[in-house]
Amino acid sequence: MAMGHIKAKAVNRQSPKRGDRREARRAQLVAAARIAFLAKGFAATTIEDIFRLTETSPATLYAHFTSKFALFEAVVQDEAQRIWNRLLTVLPAETCIPVPLGSFIATVINIVADEEMIGFLRLVIAEYRRYPSIEAIFHKTGPRVQLLISRHFQHCEELVGLSPECAAVTAGIFVSSIANVQLALLTGFAKPDELATLSERLTREIRAIIDFGNAPYMQGGQK
Repeated sequence: MAMGHIKAKAVNRQSPKRGDRREARRAQLVAAARIAFLAKGFAATTIEDIFRLTETSPATLYAHFTSKFALFEAVVQDEAQRIWNRLLTVLPAETCIPVPLGSFIATVINIVADEEMIGFLRLVIAEYRRYPSIEAIFHKTGPRVQLLISRHFQHCEELVGLSPECAAVTAGIFVSSIANVQLALLTGFAKPDELATLSERLTREIRAIIDFGNAPYMQGGQK
């Protein structure tokens, strides 16, 4: 993403409708830093880049963040919450509604493996060994995301006939498969415009597992 195009995006992304000026300024700094880090990487991004994007002074930035890393940490925390919020819009925490397996898989993959998310994962992977607190944020967020996806996955229409144990195992396989999709995109073995194809392939694989789970000998019958 070219740096010349990101100033307006940073400002537009955080146009506060309410809240005090301090929180609004902090949110603007985090939004601008996120765009700059994605465009240039953490190491190559300078504090001056953030000043230019937000038209703030060094004093204003350091009133909110003690260092560039503190700002990066806030960006990672914000991104983890953003992904959680996106999932909650399609997978409510309180209610599980049966949906076709293919639709469910495509919806989840489009959130957790879109181009922006993959770019952010690439950024975090490059830095997490030097900054353990970044890894800790993902370790805190990951389990609740997995639990939410797994809970809804077990209510897909095609899993209705499975035993609770088999449904839980199949959901675990699906969650692991998400990581494989992300890895394929990170390494270039798959392209961003292939998400639909990846979702369809994953749906076929999960259906094969379901068929296996529905086999008589898996339901307590004879071989």
